[in-house]
Amino acid sequence: MSKLHKSKELVRSKHIRAGKIILKPSEETGEHIPYRREEVIIILKGNGLIIIEGKKKRVKAGDVVFVAQDKKHNIINDSRKGLVYVYVVAVFTHHLSFKERHYNKHHSQEKQSHKHGGN
Repeated sequence: MSKLHKSKELVRSKHIRAGKIILKPSEETGEHIPYRREEVIIILKGNGLIIIEGKKKRVKAGDVVFVAQDKKHNIINDSRKGLVYVYVVAVFTHHLSFKERHYNKHHSQEKQSHKHGGN
C-alpha cells in the first residue's frame, strides 16, 4: 500500500481541526495516533478499511467512525475507486505537554512554510 494521499485542511482553530482526505486505490493514511485528541471520520465517497488498535472494520460512504484519544489507527483504500472522507479532530491544547505544544507549533509553521513556497 502507498502512504501518499491528497489532504486539504478545511478548518483550523484553537480546539478543532478538520480536513478532507482523498485516497486513491491502494493508498492509505499510514498508522498514526491522535495524542490527547479525539477524532471523527465521516466517509463521503467510496469504501475501504479502517484499523483501530488492530481491529479491522469495513467502511463505506455514509459511515461515521469515532477514534478515541491515543488510539492508533489507519485508513486504507483497498478498493478500485477513490475513497473520500472528512476528519474532525478535537484538540485539547491545555492538556498538552510542553514538548507536544512545541511539536504542534513547529509542525504547523512548517506546513505553512510549504504552503507559501518555503523550504
